[in-house]
Amino acid sequence: MHDELEQELIFEDELTKELLACESLCQLLDIKLDWLVQSTTAIRIAPQKLNLLCQLFIKATMKQGQLCRRIRLNSVQKPAGAQLVIHFDAATLLPDWHQNLAFIRFCYLARQSGWQVKLCHTERLKRLQLFVPGEVLVADSADASNRQIRRDGLADYGQYIGGEQRYRPCILLFEPNNEIRRFIASLLQNDYLVLLVPDDSQLLEWVKREQPDLILADVLAAKPDALALIRQLSQDQACRHIPLFVLSGFKDLATKTECLLAGAVDYFCKPFHAAELLLKIRNQIRQSIAFTLLADKSHYLARLQTDVAARDLRFTKRLDQLIDANYQLADFSIPALAALLGSSERQLQRRCLRIYQSSPAEYLQEFRLQRAKALLQQGQTLQSVAYGCGFSSDQYFSKCFKKRFGITPAMLQKGR
Repeated sequence: MHDELEQELIFEDELTKELLACESLCQLLDIKLDWLVQSTTAIRIAPQKLNLLCQLFIKATMKQGQLCRRIRLNSVQKPAGAQLVIHFDAATLLPDWHQNLAFIRFCYLARQSGWQVKLCHTERLKRLQLFVPGEVLVADSADASNRQIRRDGLADYGQYIGGEQRYRPCILLFEPNNEIRRFIASLLQNDYLVLLVPDDSQLLEWVKREQPDLILADVLAAKPDALALIRQLSQDQACRHIPLFVLSGFKDLATKTECLLAGAVDYFCKPFHAAELLLKIRNQIRQSIAFTLLADKSHYLARLQTDVAARDLRFTKRLDQLIDANYQLADFSIPALAALLGSSERQLQRRCLRIYQSSPAEYLQEFRLQRAKALLQQGQTLQSVAYGCGFSSDQYFSKCFKKRFGITPAMLQKGR
């Protein structure tokens, strides 16, 4: 660890990865861990040392809070770094911190790195403060995953098939943790079509229907018979050709070996490094494409066009079904639509622009206006049509209607 060169790293990004990875430990200890990171701090440190510090910090917190109902962690920006505050919601007195070996080791390494650790002896030792000095970065639109892509130079790894319209391989993602799912989807969405499976019980059905290029799933956290599902995915004739990458919070060799023996192609322990995941996915898909092209290039390229067309058809049909079922709700939003489709907002935006040459918001607005026009022609009142088609007011509806059709709703009704 001491021989590793120091690098400029973002403290909160590494901490976030470790927090995401401790989900299985929290479940085991029956602890609810709530955390909110509101700072971005660049520090110079050896990566392995930073990972160790984050791991010891979380391990010490979990050990100290094992009698708690809930642990809250907040990170706030300070003028010269980041301050972390841990609150323990416990009905009983917490154990002595100085009997916590992970905490003792963490304090030793943290103070070597210039970090400040403070125990608050109020509220029966239920509060811990940590200050990490560093360069305060101006917040930008990039999240942790995109910062890692930029840092590791991985922005151009999505080119698979040349030509005017590049092929975007399809990845089927199942991850029960919302934060990890958003993190992975953000990593992949620049270069892949990412489909989010809502429930592990639907994984096999989605794989058979969508025929993705790769499956990325944490089946161990949600399914007691996960190994049986892995065997089924690797042996079923309809999907055994699709590589499966397993994500898991279990780091023991026995679990990893069992998954690989059951048919998984690779196994990633949480927290994983973004570069490793992206490179292995890229290499696996490129290898699959190269092998198939070698066997029959013309057949493969024809199949790509067929697959894309079939996915687009399923997408447009499902999109219309969801809009038809929800367009009357004024609070039905694009984020809600994306969630129902098992897609990110960015993926939904791209697909709508490619297929309809309009954004999802424009497509939803057009759907509502066309439905409203039909109802007005049937003789319904302006107010009932406006609210019945999801508009917040009849004035706003009239404005949108005139902009789209060149006449007001009242003029349409008069000329009916």
